[in-house]
Amino acid sequence: MASSTKPGPLSAHDSWLPSRTPGTLGILDQGDPDLCTLLGDTPGPLGFLDHADVSLPWALFTGLRVETTGWTKEGVPVTAGALPAKSQGKDKVTAEQLKQIFRNASAEFLKKVADELNTDLAKYGLDTRLRRSHFFAQVREESGAEMKAAVESLAYGEAGLKTTFKYYRDHPKEAAIDSYERDAKTRKVTRAASQETIANNVYASRNGNGDAKSGDGWSYRGRGFIQVTGRANYKAATAKYQEVYGDKTVDFEKSPELMAQFPYTVRSAVCYWLQHGLQKKADAGDKDADVDSITKVINLHTESYAQRRTHFKTAYKAFE
Repeated sequence: MASSTKPGPLSAHDSWLPSRTPGTLGILDQGDPDLCTLLGDTPGPLGFLDHADVSLPWALFTGLRVETTGWTKEGVPVTAGALPAKSQGKDKVTAEQLKQIFRNASAEFLKKVADELNTDLAKYGLDTRLRRSHFFAQVREESGAEMKAAVESLAYGEAGLKTTFKYYRDHPKEAAIDSYERDAKTRKVTRAASQETIANNVYASRNGNGDAKSGDGWSYRGRGFIQVTGRANYKAATAKYQEVYGDKTVDFEKSPELMAQFPYTVRSAVCYWLQHGLQKKADAGDKDADVDSITKVINLHTESYAQRRTHFKTAYKAFE
């Protein structure tokens, strides 16, 4: 249709019916590739009412609604093409797309992740480019470039403990005891951090956890690709998992270590995503503020807002 000024045989309003079609050119396309050439028309994804005249007014899709900006002399609306202006994304997530986001992850593992999600992208709230981009922007920050951070690390130095956690700002002497130490010259760790103690202290009496002595902070530390944290959140993830995946035998509260194992690393992230309605937040758009609105739900006090915005831009390009 690039330079044609003759009506093409692509509309139901044409009386001519050819013998065969040149491909998927639109809902009502009846074109014959040989005759199309003679008529000056070019096969391509031209839309369901295309009359192949570039001089005619045209219509735009907005979402799934056609906004007609002009008509042919016969009174037929003319479309700009078969795809809506807001792309709904490709049918499947691919390992190649994920590799652009998780550059240090193996192709084999990324394929496993893609295959897991491709079982039902719509059900998981990942059926558009925007939704996938927002989801994987968050996963990238939470799980790293290797997509391997299935269990939260609490290996902090003294300064890191004070910066990150209010508990240790309030108890600076404990920060000096619980943190790791490095040799000043070699920078090698000479004393490991007391990660279990740290988890029990900083997560005590929060998100459904008991006090520090209960051990809940360590048992329900961050796991999965969105780092679900706290007994209450593990319980909520269990309920959502059973609803989404239909498996009543899975119980993250009773078996929290399960969330660190594939495919539960992925599925727990999906459950968190759906549980908090983040797919709807993702529909808001591709601006920094849209990314931030999701970050606030996942990790309100994080210092990684800027990084997540960068990850979103990378993911958005990957899912073109």
